[in-house]
Amino acid sequence: MSKWNVKDVQVIIEEIEERTGETLDLEIKVNGRLKRAIARCFTKVVKGKHIPTKLEFGRPILEVENYEIFKQVTLHEIAHAIANKRHQDNCGHDWRFKEVCREIGCTNTGTHCSVEYSLALQLAFDKINGTTTTKRQTNKTKYHVICRDCGHVHHYSRKCDAIVNTGNYRCAKCHSDKLHVQQNW
Repeated sequence: MSKWNVKDVQVIIEEIEERTGETLDLEIKVNGRLKRAIARCFTKVVKGKHIPTKLEFGRPILEVENYEIFKQVTLHEIAHAIANKRHQDNCGHDWRFKEVCREIGCTNTGTHCSVEYSLALQLAFDKINGTTTTKRQTNKTKYHVICRDCGHVHHYSRKCDAIVNTGNYRCAKCHSDKLHVQQNW
């Protein structure tokens, strides 16, 4: 049995609907065959307008131990639905999507998950398949400097000045100085 389920997703959706005033009439599905995506938002195009119809979740995200990771992935997909509905367009991960993310409290705004998400999902995937992954197999570099604003991850193989003095450095993507260093082994 999964740690999280469709009802948990529905609770988060209802909370966001109440907070934003948006009404999302979304079908929620679990797809055990999802391998490359954690979750996804489907829209249908009617007369050139994108209308969100369904959220689909892979089994690994429902098995993840950390509720905050599960919630952030769910918020990410809800943000897609809200942005697409508001703008009647496929917003992808553009500024409109990121604006909705800030509004609903989603910190997972990038196209790829941060290191913590990836590792948590790999551990959940291993649990489902009965396999084992070590941190070293998952993360190829020893240090990751993660931007807390945009989620961009900078990879470093050795302890350099950027690792030791993060206060003097900025994110290459968004120029934020809110950097967090994570050592992988």
